[in-house]
Amino acid sequence: MLTAFGIVWVVFLVYIFMLLQTRKQLNRQMELLGHLKD
Repeated sequence: MLTAFGIVWVVFLVYIFMLLQTRKQLNRQMELLGHLKD
């Protein structure tokens, strides 16, 4: 049971990390688009 919980925890952390990374990339792309519009 402890190992299963550990696996879920690791997957959860990786998911959050990837979510933050994609959000950073999206923000960067939005900034680039904003600069192009100006």
